[in-house]
Amino acid sequence: MKLIEKLRSLAEKYPGPAEVVRFLIAGGIATIVDMFVMGVVLYLFDSSLYPKFYNVWYGGGNPTAAAAVTGTGAGFVTGLIINYVFSVLFVFNHKGNSRTVGGFAVFTALSAVGLGLHLGGMYLGYDVMGINEWIVKIVMTFVVLIYNYVSKRLLLFRDKAKDTNDRTADGCAAGGNRVPEESLSGGNRVIKEDISRESAADVASHDGTTAARQEAKENCRGKCA
Repeated sequence: MKLIEKLRSLAEKYPGPAEVVRFLIAGGIATIVDMFVMGVVLYLFDSSLYPKFYNVWYGGGNPTAAAAVTGTGAGFVTGLIINYVFSVLFVFNHKGNSRTVGGFAVFTALSAVGLGLHLGGMYLGYDVMGINEWIVKIVMTFVVLIYNYVSKRLLLFRDKAKDTNDRTADGCAAGGNRVPEESLSGGNRVIKEDISRESAADVASHDGTTAARQEAKENCRGKCA
């Protein structure tokens, strides 16, 4: 229990690395299933090449290109399903739109690209270059594993709250660029109105002072007379 609590505490403290570790765990499980399914397909294609079932992974004969490519495809699709379930329920901190029909479609499309990379690499490495099918399989598995994490993390399992905040901030920034102009325009009107009021007050004050002086002069003349 203490170990679990410590791991949970570390995951909360370092969410990014913890997510990568969970992805590797899920990817490892999916890869084991993938390779097992591929082994079954190879054995079903031509069991005479393998004295025992485990010889499909070691010590067996050389399968045909069709068997290798078919086994790779079948294993990949099985691994895809397991990877999707783990990704949604366990791996990624932010689920994005992954639980929607559209999200599953995006997941499938990204995985289809990965499948194309996997099959293309398998054909090139095994059929064209003559490298052992399992060596090619392992190399391509790691290549596609990296592709899967990066593409799905960036395009599907996004932080929706962060995206919303970013859009809001962008909107505020864009609006903020207009506000000073509007405020300045309104401020100019206010300043002009204040100047007009002050000018009118000054004129009235000046007129009042002039009238008072004129009245004083007239009074003085009357007394002198």
